[in-house]
Amino acid sequence: MEILGKITAIVIAIVLSFLVGLLGVYVMLSIANLFDIKFITQFSFVQVYGIWCIMSLAKYKYEKAKEEESESDKSWAMFAAIITDLLVFLSMWGLTFIAHWILT
Repeated sequence: MEILGKITAIVIAIVLSFLVGLLGVYVMLSIANLFDIKFITQFSFVQVYGIWCIMSLAKYKYEKAKEEESESDKSWAMFAAIITDLLVFLSMWGLTFIAHWILT
């Protein structure tokens, strides 16, 4: 039963990571449309997602896991990283719209 829980947590984390990545691309396109940045808005959503994936792959750096960490600590850290990315994207999106409203 423990293995089933680990597999479920990994599948949920993969799906959430994919959805947060899609949200990041949507936020980037939304901000580009807001400020009318033509060199970004000329691309389709799929093309921007492809560029996003290439950039993520290029900046990836392997970090060895610490030996003293337990499995539950590792899974909490994984979900904390996903939630942090989500909150950063949403807050930057909101702050950008507020800044645009103030500046215009």
